[in-house]
Amino acid sequence: MKRSLTSLPTPEQIAATPELVVLHTLEHVLELTFRTLVSIHPELVDPEVPYWAIDPSPTRHLAHSLVRAASQLEAQIEEYLAALEHVRQTDLERREDDLPF
Repeated sequence: MKRSLTSLPTPEQIAATPELVVLHTLEHVLELTFRTLVSIHPELVDPEVPYWAIDPSPTRHLAHSLVRAASQLEAQIEEYLAALEHVRQTDLERREDDLPF
């Protein structure tokens, strides 16, 4: 999981692309979920913990699965945000290229 969350969208950005609200909210929820799970199961982020010392409980296994899934979802959100930015830039360039008459 990433450690620095993107800044919140401005009202203008939200008006232009309303899905930013949900995507940024989801990013924050994923980060809070990650931090909570790591506080309960610190071995999730410590590569030095030997396999035999890891808690074998079902909750630890599921926490690990959630962290992996959250990381994948976070990567997809980043891709979507990058695609939105690309579309925005393309639209700006297209408007700049339009003749004013």
